[in-house]
Formats: sequence, C-alpha cells, structure tokens
Amino acid sequence: MKVFLLFIIMFLAGGCGKSFSENQQTKEPVEIQINSTESVVIQVNEGAEVGSYNVQFLPEDDSKYSIIKHDFLNGEISEIAVGVSGEYTDSEVVSGYVYKYEVGEFIEDKSFQKLFEKEIKIPVDLKLEELESRELETSNAAISTEGHSVLSINRLSLAKGSRLITQGQKIHLKINRLLSHEGTIATFNSGTKAEAGSAGRGGSELLIDAVYANGVLHIDLIGESGGDGIQPAPLGEIGRGEKGQPGPQGLARVDIYKGPNGLGSELEETECIESPGSGATGGKGKQGIAGNPGLQGGSTGLALIYIEESDSFNMSFNLQPGEGGNGSEGGLGGPGGFGGEPGREKVIEQEFEDGMPYGPERAYFNNRPVICGYTKSSEGPRGEIGAPGASGPPGNIQKICIKKNKDEQTTCFEKNKN
Repeated sequence: MKVFLLFIIMFLAGGCGKSFSENQQTKEPVEIQINSTESVVIQVNEGAEVGSYNVQFLPEDDSKYSIIKHDFLNGEISEIAVGVSGEYTDSEVVSGYVYKYEVGEFIEDKSFQKLFEKEIKIPVDLKLEELESRELETSNAAISTEGHSVLSINRLSLAKGSRLITQGQKIHLKINRLLSHEGTIATFNSGTKAEAGSAGRGGSELLIDAVYANGVLHIDLIGESGGDGIQPAPLGEIGRGEKGQPGPQGLARVDIYKGPNGLGSELEETECIESPGSGATGGKGKQGIAGNPGLQGGSTGLALIYIEESDSFNMSFNLQPGEGGNGSEGGLGGPGGFGGEPGREKVIEQEFEDGMPYGPERAYFNNRPVICGYTKSSEGPRGEIGAPGASGPPGNIQKICIKKNKDEQTTCFEKNKN
C-alpha cells in the first residue's frame, strides 16, 4: 500500500493537480508539523483497491494508549482501541468521509483522559465499473471564483464502457491519479433531449487537472438536443367559418271553416304548396395557427485537459452539438360555419263561413316552416391545420484543448478525433 501522511490529506483537501496553464511549475506539498506533545502520529494509507483506505496510528514508544472514534457518517462514537501498544490500524473507514479520533488513556477511575484529538478526512476515490453510467455528484463541491464546481479526487478509475456524466455543469476535476480502461467522461449521453419548448443545454466547461494518467480515456462533448416546438392551441370559435345563406322561401295555405254567423266548431285545413329550401352549407373554418419552431440544440461545451505526467496514456474525443428540435404541427383549424336557416314559410290564410269564403285572404310569414317540412343544412368543414413549424438550429461546436505532459505544448481541436 502507498502511504499518505496527514499532510497529504490536507493537501488533497486544498486541491491536487495544477490549473490549466502553459507555464505552471511543479510544487511539492508543504509538510504539516505534528505538535510535539502528541505522542502518536496518525497517517492514512491507500488500499490496493480504488476506494479502500485505512487509518494507522504510530506511537513514538511502547506506551499504552486508547482511541475513541467519532463516525460522523453513521452518527456513532465507539472505543476502537483500549490499552493498546505499538501500531494500530482502523480499516473501517469510507472514502471521502471525515472521522474524529480522540487519543488518550483510561485512568484508574475508568474515565478517559484525552491527550489530543484530530479530524481526518479520507481521500475521495471514484470508481465506475464496466458499462456503469453515473451522473457526477456536485452537491458538496466547492465553487471556484469562475463558477466551477471543484471536485478533488485522489483516484478516478473508469472501467471499459463506463460513463461519468457532467450533465452540462461547469466542472473542474482535480485528480491525483486518473486510471481509465476505455472509460468516458461526457457532458451528456448521446440522444439526450430537452423538454418541448426548451432549448438544449450546452456542455458548459469541463476542466480536468490530473497529476498522473494511465490508459485510454474518451471525452464526449455532447450538447443536449433542443426541445420540440409546442403545438398551438386550436382556433376555436374565433376561427369558425361563415354561416350558410338561408334557403329559398316556401308557400303554404290555411283554410278555416266556421258555421253560419261564425257559430259552431271550427275546422282548419293546411296544405304545403311548396316546401322552403334548406339553408346553404356553412363556410369552411379558418386555417389553424402555424406550428412553433423547434428549439436550438446545445453547444458541445469547452474542455481543457491537463495531464502533468502520463504512462501509456491516450485520449479520443467526440464533439457533437445538440440537434435542433422538431417544429410542432400546426394548430387545428377553426370549426366549419353553421348551416344556413331554412327559407321562410309564406302562409295564405282564408276564412270560410257556412262553406263560403268570408273576407279577403290574409298573408303572413313563419320564420321557420310550420306547415311544410324542411331539411336541416350542414355545418361547413373544419379549417385546415396550420403549417408545420420549422426545425430548430443545431448547437455550436466549441473545442477541446489538451496538454498531456508538462513539457509539451497545448493543442486545441475543433473536430472529432477517434
């Protein structure tokens, strides 16, 4: 196992690697002196597997000591060592978490006399298994003055076919050792699409500073595809077609028979001479509103990769801007106009008394036929659907800049390299 003293832990907490710059100088970490009153040195050791660590206690002599551990992850306080002498190792630690250790001794009344205490942060390791895809978690990341979420990682291991996705966040990865077996760091997965009515997100900025790298790493700078346009609402009543013209007039007759001197029961006879015509079919509805255009796809994003030292390390990259969204269908056209009213009914009325016509004929009109039948007219056809919306434009291709070793020049690309 490789040994990391306490000062390395503090160095990692402050960030490992170098910022992306042509003239960065290599810096050695500053050793943090242990207080001379502390008789036990604490150091963190890497395990052989990525993600495994232990905390080792190294006393200056053979004096007995005890350790109380505060496990903030599980909210537990436990006596992990009582009256031990020589070296002691705590293997029950988790990468990325903080533990507090109280070192002292139990005296005759069984009370604990603390000599000193230290909080130890276990270095952050990140390991993706073969074909595993994971979104990069940044909720606890520090934020740089440039707005990047800064993640300090001791060991980043990417197995074949694995994908670490930034989701278009502004990211700065500071990595001590990058071990990639044909794994991928990507802004988005190919085919990721924004919701309807929303533009695609761009890849933003991906900065990677690695002290050491080995293997083959793929970088996918992929923009999110733009969302499709939203279909306009149907026109509704505002788009209804014109009402049909009324039909031609009809003719009917009514004869009313009474007894002598207007006495006796009445008898009424009706006759339809000519039925009114039905109204014309309603007009066609108005055409629907044209569809909304698709939204623009996201840009690829910008990547700056700096590898201070590498061993059999190669990179490939893919610059893929998001496609524009599809235009929506046009809105539905307005409903057809109502059919025209049937023609009015002209009525000729004659009274008879004792079988003989009495008085002149009287004419009047029914706005809708009463004596004659009629055919109801039809509503017009619905208006045509609106024209489809145009497709949105694709996102922009940005660039990736790579510096593989500290003595090499930075090279930038705006085209794919496989």
